[in-house]
Amino acid sequence: MLKLKDFNSNEILSIYVNETVGELVEHDLSVGFYSRLGDCIIGLFVAGKRLLLWWDSEILEVNRCNEIKHIRKENIRKFSLNYDSKVYEITYKIYDDPVSTQFYSENEEDVDFGLWICNVLCSEERISMVEEAWADGV
Repeated sequence: MLKLKDFNSNEILSIYVNETVGELVEHDLSVGFYSRLGDCIIGLFVAGKRLLLWWDSEILEVNRCNEIKHIRKENIRKFSLNYDSKVYEITYKIYDDPVSTQFYSENEEDVDFGLWICNVLCSEERISMVEEAWADGV
């Protein structure tokens, strides 16, 4: 069992991963983040020193994902990717805009988990940073 922390709260989701994920580090810390996007639970986590995507109980290896897209139209979002010639796609709504004050400013990734995952998956630099930073838990 691995633990993922909710992107927007302190809730924890325990997920079962089988031995095909590879060498797992068992500890009490969370190993990634998740969020409910529409009817789907999507998560991003590190296990066996690799970045993996949890898509409604399926585990996808990030390095095999391609054609990763995030489309925005008003408050409706669509996040999709191809994985081994299968298309994964979810449409969801965003209800909160980024907050900006004199002392603090959010950007769109702070309120849109799908956009954040898309941006991470489309950047080798960010993938490496996440793999290294989350190797011992988040």
